[in-house]
Amino acid sequence: MYMRGFLTARKTGSGTLRIGADGPFKVFVNRREVFCNPKAASPVSQYVQPVDVKWKKGRNEVVLAMRTNDGKAWGFIASAALKQAKSPAT
Repeated sequence: MYMRGFLTARKTGSGTLRIGADGPFKVFVNRREVFCNPKAASPVSQYVQPVDVKWKKGRNEVVLAMRTNDGKAWGFIASAALKQAKSPAT
């Protein structure tokens, strides 16, 4: 099973993708594998991982490929963020 989504970033920069699934999965950002968890199982909440990623300015593609484990796995969760630059101390 595949999930495909897009994130639009205002600028290039480092960020975090928090992602998990209730079956074995791989995650790709802009066609590059960024994470793999071959042991993920139910419940999905125990397998959510923060993954450091580089977002490009504009549209970024996120693809999750998940094995269904003979129909036992069918869910995933994902959220993304671009890290904010720190303000200089005053």
